[in-house]
Amino acid sequence: MLMAAVSTSWQLGLPLQERLKENSDAKAQEMQKEAQAEQEGELQYLGLQGAEARSPQHWQLLQAMSVINMFVSDIFERITDEASRLVHYTRWQTISSREIQSAIHLLLPGKLDKLAVSEGTKALTKYTSTKLNSCN
Repeated sequence: MLMAAVSTSWQLGLPLQERLKENSDAKAQEMQKEAQAEQEGELQYLGLQGAEARSPQHWQLLQAMSVINMFVSDIFERITDEASRLVHYTRWQTISSREIQSAIHLLLPGKLDKLAVSEGTKALTKYTSTKLNSCN
């Protein structure tokens, strides 16, 4: 009797393992399809199709875009960290443009900080003017 219980539990466990394996294979295929769709989306964004999409230059372009994206994310994170520290020192509750500008002056060297602040101010002015025009 005990032997029959052991053998049936072993037999019941086998299909479960097979189902788990099939499920993991399905998940792997799904992840692969998602990665391929993401890559195709990047190629469409770049305007590359057909033979152009398979050229080595497009891989270099995607890699360069990835590096620039990481750089921008890193700088953004550093600026927000420094701005939050400045807000903490002054015991305010919100981060204003003043803290952002101060953080940029502290992080970026030389004339680059002044250029970044002026370009950011220009972009914000343009954004607010287009937003006001779209509301009217």
